[in-house]
Amino acid sequence: MLISNGNPYCEAHDSGTRVYEFIADGTKDSHLITRAIEETTGLHLGSDHADRHGYINTSLRPDGSRFVAIMLYNENCGGAGCGAGHPFPFVRTDDLTIAQQDAIKAAVGESNRHRLNNNEAANRASLRILGFKDHDGPLSGTNA
Repeated sequence: MLISNGNPYCEAHDSGTRVYEFIADGTKDSHLITRAIEETTGLHLGSDHADRHGYINTSLRPDGSRFVAIMLYNENCGGAGCGAGHPFPFVRTDDLTIAQQDAIKAAVGESNRHRLNNNEAANRASLRILGFKDHDGPLSGTNA
């Protein structure tokens, strides 16, 4: 799993996030991926929660795999006192542990063909094979 900090998906509140990215095997659609990650971690990531720890972006790739990015908010924000006008609270949570990351990949189904890790050159090559371009979210981060 590739881990970075920033706002590679241009979230409207423009606050930094902790980003966890991996390539899933494509056996689950985006809603089932969100549900599996929430059930595995206890995090609130879907739009059906009044308070959210972050959100998930997924992208079905031409080879049938699915790119998954989990963004966790770096700070609390939102609700009545929010100067940015967020209608619901953003809640900061702890970083994902290695055990949680492994559980997420097991619950969602990590790709056997494409793995993201701390090898920048290999990550860029894998993401380009999957059809991402230089200024796409996954290739705009510092680790990819």
